[in-house]
Amino acid sequence: MMKIGYLTNSSHMSGVGHRAKNIQGVMPLVDKDKRLVGFNLNGQRNLVSKEGKSIFWTRKWPGLLGNKSISWVRLGKKLEKYINHKDKNGYDLFHATNQTLSWMAGRLSPMVVTVHDLIELTDPQDKKSALLNNYLIGGVPKAEHIIAASNYTADQIKKVFNVKSEKITVAYNGVGAEFYVIDQFSDSVASIEGRREFKINKEDRIVLFVGSDHVRKNVLGALTVFRDIKKKFSNAVFIKVGAPGIRSERAKLLDSIDAMKLRDSVRLVDSISDEKLNDIYNMSDVLLYPSRNEGFGLPLVQAMACGLPVVASDATAVPEVVGDGGIVVTVDDTEQMAESCIEVLQDDGKRDDLIKRGLKRAAMFSWEESAKKVAGVYDKVAGELNK
Repeated sequence: MMKIGYLTNSSHMSGVGHRAKNIQGVMPLVDKDKRLVGFNLNGQRNLVSKEGKSIFWTRKWPGLLGNKSISWVRLGKKLEKYINHKDKNGYDLFHATNQTLSWMAGRLSPMVVTVHDLIELTDPQDKKSALLNNYLIGGVPKAEHIIAASNYTADQIKKVFNVKSEKITVAYNGVGAEFYVIDQFSDSVASIEGRREFKINKEDRIVLFVGSDHVRKNVLGALTVFRDIKKKFSNAVFIKVGAPGIRSERAKLLDSIDAMKLRDSVRLVDSISDEKLNDIYNMSDVLLYPSRNEGFGLPLVQAMACGLPVVASDATAVPEVVGDGGIVVTVDDTEQMAESCIEVLQDDGKRDDLIKRGLKRAAMFSWEESAKKVAGVYDKVAGELNK
């Protein structure tokens, strides 16, 4: 049996953590010869856990030195010592499930690194952290093999790091059974409770946005689109699901909501469980996804799996994921996005067609298939080392 040190540093509530958790969960079903031993580096709590149990921690440093990125480095160096001495390095290989752990390539080897995106290198949210990001992500080309979340991300890796194609495998994200069409949902207790919680009437039309307040997610553009939708449907409601991510951007969002006079029509929801998110997908009428930069875009496949029509941007990996399962519009064409959403809201034929195409498209993304690709990479790396 191959023993893999499976390294994570993200909450399962995040897209990165969600992928890592699901691939680890289905791996025993697709390849019984792979044992993934999970190590989580929690930069906020300054501790490392092994298979869910805390094994050591570090004292939190003051001020900016105490941020989670620096904590990852401190924890990672202690983990290296732990694995080499306590575990006697009894691993066939290691898998860093986030590009921000790639700096450990060479320290723990052989190493496979999953790259979700290179946004923090090509378009950093915080310019002050650019140097640290270069260090955290800079180990990508040192890995024995790289797993990319999309073809777009694979192309970025080749461009930024000058890595050859044969060193990269694309393994898409999946969508699990927790996201599905709920029959007769509008008459269910969950629907009634959800509408009561968000103060939404049964006849209201719901435009859904799932993502953080990061600039690249383009929530302000989504609000502009919604304002135009509101002119056609006075009973339209905008639900945004997702933690702010950046506190200053949440302040800008609130100011924009007030400036557009949309306060009574907007509902802001923080991070929630998959079960509740599934309810919201089933409750909504259209997913608006005008993101400017994505390595994949999990909400796209989740929404399509729930039978929710998708109107999305044409930026980066988004059209690759949506395919023919939704409507793709030029990212800055807010007028066309609004028209597309309005068409979905008023044309039952168009809506039904998008639902069918979306369900068919979502069926192409599974965690089982992702895990098979990952297991294949493990075998490839092991085979090359044994030559």
